[in-house]
Amino acid sequence: MELLNRICEIGGLSGFEYKGNGELKKIFEEYLEDVFVDPIGNVYGYVRSGKKDAPVIMLEAHFDTIGLMVKTIEKGGFLRVVSLGGVDSRILPGSEVVIDGEKEIFGIIGVKPPHILSAEEKEKGIKLEDILVDTGYTDKELEKLVCVGDPIRIKTKHTTLGEDKFCGGGLDDRAGIYAVLNAAIAAKNEKLEFDICVVAATTEEVSRMGALCAASRINPDVAVIVDVTHGTTPDGDKLRSSELGKGAVIALGPNLDREKTEALIKVLKEKEVPYQLEVEGGDTGTDAWVVQTVNEGVPCILVSIPLRYMHTLVEVLSLKDLENTSRIIFEFIKMYGGAK
Repeated sequence: MELLNRICEIGGLSGFEYKGNGELKKIFEEYLEDVFVDPIGNVYGYVRSGKKDAPVIMLEAHFDTIGLMVKTIEKGGFLRVVSLGGVDSRILPGSEVVIDGEKEIFGIIGVKPPHILSAEEKEKGIKLEDILVDTGYTDKELEKLVCVGDPIRIKTKHTTLGEDKFCGGGLDDRAGIYAVLNAAIAAKNEKLEFDICVVAATTEEVSRMGALCAASRINPDVAVIVDVTHGTTPDGDKLRSSELGKGAVIALGPNLDREKTEALIKVLKEKEVPYQLEVEGGDTGTDAWVVQTVNEGVPCILVSIPLRYMHTLVEVLSLKDLENTSRIIFEFIKMYGGAK
């Protein structure tokens, strides 16, 4: 829980990962070797096999989170915004935010009280272009503190929910960072034929270019991509979601290496490690889509953590599924890169 909380509390909106990757680098340095940050903000760390010119298993999860950015400064000290990543405007009214300008400035996103809404306004949802951040400053004061293009973080807190759930914003994909790091830590006690490179990638929510650059840099022989997938809720689409508490989700589809995925599933069955399956007929919506195309091609495995209420401030996962995700990655490392 301590490690998970530390990872979740680090800043790093899409395109602004440099504001948090220094802290993530410090965490990597506690557990991994040869840690560094590349020019676009990806964070890398290795578990070395000790073998010269060893092949590389890449364990990747994205580091960036969704948020907002200042579009204009309005009279009265209000800000209009644009989204960084897939922000749902329905969740914004009533939120607390922090604008990262000359200094951190607290703000709120207000909304018209129901008493003064027209019948038409009650029927339609609020659009992002109608969102206003109230800072409490005058526009003249605010112009000295904030610039167009400054990032805006939506405040959230992380807490346990029930007996084995964890709740808060940014678990897409800070939970994935935890899972790959935890698996790499466990693999340090194994005899390995491969080096393991853990990558926390930038800009997945807006472009996936962080993962593309990372894979180009290290040229892995195989990659395990870890992200989140939709968790089942009573009002959700059960055909496009996975149950919390029943294990991580392994994807099948043309974006992913069939032979290695099926070999992993066979191992999980033999060792009675829980898992779920989902079928992705095309773009998985994850960094695996770009990693597979790097250089001469990279075989990819996709392991996802079931997550309720994705891209909200109250994302929910099962801690059992999170540990299970690390276990599945660890079993793949032993199967594919362990000493024979």
